[in-house]
Order: sequence, then structure tokens, then C-alpha cells
Amino acid sequence: MLLTEAQKKIFLHLPVYTPTLLALTDPAMTALVLRVDSLQSFKQKRLRLQVAIAGYEHDGSHLACVAFRVYDNEDNPLEGDANLNPRQESDRKALDLLTRQDRLPFIFLSADLVHSVDKTVSWQPASRAAAQEVFDHSKNIGLLSGSFDPEFQRAKDHFQSLKSVKDLLALK
Repeated sequence: MLLTEAQKKIFLHLPVYTPTLLALTDPAMTALVLRVDSLQSFKQKRLRLQVAIAGYEHDGSHLACVAFRVYDNEDNPLEGDANLNPRQESDRKALDLLTRQDRLPFIFLSADLVHSVDKTVSWQPASRAAAQEVFDHSKNIGLLSGSFDPEFQRAKDHFQSLKSVKDLLALK
């Protein structure tokens, strides 16, 4: 995976294992990108992946949450979630792509961003429909000019207090 220099700087400043939904240009689709300390366990030929998407609105702020589970270790799978803020231009683009794609790439990056392991999971029609619902509800809101959105953060915190990753994945 080719990251821009700006993306590399961002990923290197994020803690390892911080999931990010990133709109790719070639091919045009959104991927879940995760920098990890070791790629070894993600190289399994039949690595099992599970995803679910949920939309949420709180006090006028919308979000799309993609929860995931990676069975890199059957006894203790890796779980997490990544959120999109439709008021951020890059997140809105990533959300728009999620309404049209039929696969969700997972890209595991080495800690130094030199090596990667790519896997994909089916992105079902129900997932596209859920992404479309969030996209449609947030279509008429303006874009932010800054990088921090306190209203989105409040909505995200409220959503996370209501639903855990396990809850979201159990609904699927």
C-alpha cells in the first residue's frame, strides 16, 4: 500500500493498533488500515475476519462505526472499531465509497510502515445500506474546516457508552 507522506506522518504518530478507515484511490475503495507491532499472525492463509457497521446520531452529529474482529489468535481475537465523521471531507469520501464497494480490504502495516499484509472481507448489501443511511442523513450538513469536531467526539463517546464492539458484532 502506498501512503502519502502526510498519511505516513499521521500513522507514525498514532498509537500502534489504532484502526483507521482510509479512502484509497487505486482502486477507489475504503480500507481498514491498522499499524501493528508484528505482521506474523496476520499472514495466515485463511485469516478469519468479521465486520459490522452501525450508524448513530446524537444531538445532530452523525457517525458511522465499523466494528471488526480479526481471528489472528482464536483464544484472544483482535477487536476494535473505527469511526467516520461525515462532517470531515476525507471521512465523507470514505463513507461514500462504503456505500458502493462489495469488499472491505484490511491492510495491516508494520510499525515502521515498510511492510504490509492485505486481506479482504465481503462487504454485504446490508453493510452498504447502513453506510448509505448515514451518508443520506448527513448529506446536507456542512463540512468542517478544522480537524477536531467536539460534537462528533461527544456523539462517539455517547455511542460507545451504549454499544461495545462485541455488541455490534453480535448483531451481525
